[in-house]
Amino acid sequence: MNSSEDHILQFVHVTKRFPGVLALDDVSFSVLKGVVHALVGENGAGKSTLIKIITGVYQKTSGEILYQGKPVAFMNPHNALKNGIAAIYQELNLIPALTVAENIFMGHHFRTERNFIDWKKIWDESQKFIDFLEVDVDIHAKVNTLGVAKKQVVEIAKALSLNAQVLIMDEPTAALAQKEIKTLFRIIRFLREKGVTILYISHHLEEIFEISDRVTVLRDGKQVITTDTKDLTIEDLIRMMVGRNLVEKFPREPHEAQEEVLRVEGFNRKDILHHISFRVKKGEIVGIAGMVGSGILLLSVMNNLGLPLLPKISHRGFVDDSELTRVSNEMVKVMNIKTPSLSQQVMYLSGGNQQKVVLGKWFARKCDIYLFDEPTRGVDVGAKVEIYHLMNKLIENGASIVMVSSELLEILGMSDRIIVMKEGRITGELSRDRAKQEEVLRLAIGGNNLNELSR
Repeated sequence: MNSSEDHILQFVHVTKRFPGVLALDDVSFSVLKGVVHALVGENGAGKSTLIKIITGVYQKTSGEILYQGKPVAFMNPHNALKNGIAAIYQELNLIPALTVAENIFMGHHFRTERNFIDWKKIWDESQKFIDFLEVDVDIHAKVNTLGVAKKQVVEIAKALSLNAQVLIMDEPTAALAQKEIKTLFRIIRFLREKGVTILYISHHLEEIFEISDRVTVLRDGKQVITTDTKDLTIEDLIRMMVGRNLVEKFPREPHEAQEEVLRVEGFNRKDILHHISFRVKKGEIVGIAGMVGSGILLLSVMNNLGLPLLPKISHRGFVDDSELTRVSNEMVKVMNIKTPSLSQQVMYLSGGNQQKVVLGKWFARKCDIYLFDEPTRGVDVGAKVEIYHLMNKLIENGASIVMVSSELLEILGMSDRIIVMKEGRITGELSRDRAKQEEVLRLAIGGNNLNELSR
């Protein structure tokens, strides 16, 4: 048994209501000091709301939050940060035109006795944090010259410079390559050894089992379970998240490809793409694999879903409101979009539901060819399967799909053919029966070029 002194964060009957939405419903669990605690759930389960309450973006409706044993209600993120709780979101909060050192100490510069900024001390202390994390980052480099992985390191160093005791990471690996993920995990384990508590949010469930000590599952705003990660299987986690078993994670349905509908030959873009050629047939999914290297948020759900359909549902310049409502209701149901109403602004939906709206408006358009760029990024495991079923339905109706994804298992699971790229060049093309994870990675990392493969 853990005593209350072991808990750095405690949530006691926390509830949050928005107009028409119960985002958190009587949530109670504790986070132990110096552990990696995962927070998982489908989109709309309440994860983002809970994080925003912790960091002072939102205020809870009822309940209590204890931090280091004392009740807290931070009024804004700066207040939370001053007290040792820092959040690193997918959209990194850095100033691109400033240097690494300037970003690390932004808002809390060291001063000389004459109240000038003490740049020597800022540089020295910044270097100490970078050395502490054991990464190769130039403290004098402008942030806009860094890749995503090094920008994350700057965010972590910035949090440590404020003596953060709790570090919240929201989908930290979403834009990272495998090598960069390993570096991030090394840093997370290092921070855990130093006593920092990590609250880790990710839709990649395999990461949860690799990096976390404990896990809390949320579903529909309620806490389902809090337990040691080692006591669960990935199937347990999925069932708790979605409330049902997902028998097939990649429900690819067999079908016959037909005539050619798209051909790309010798396509070039200076320093980016080099002699790209491929073909797409009617009724097939072509996956494009390789290493990792829009929405109209102010509009309502209905207006977003209806935008691509305006020519079809307008007569003499006037929109048929009843038809717009009918189609929007249909897509909300088909896509399982969690929204209190069609008039809800998309900006107030969870990230995954925003993604569903983006996909839904093009599903409703009934196009011949769909180009999907990371169609399930930021989408939970249950919603991913729903999207895969919808992709199957598009294929059944005669459409074709070209899908770019950094998730290799997704490419392998859903594609009829896989085109592998490296540094703007096609290095190979694999049929579904030939496509194995090791072969795709070989071609993506350092494989032969297409001409060599065809000999």
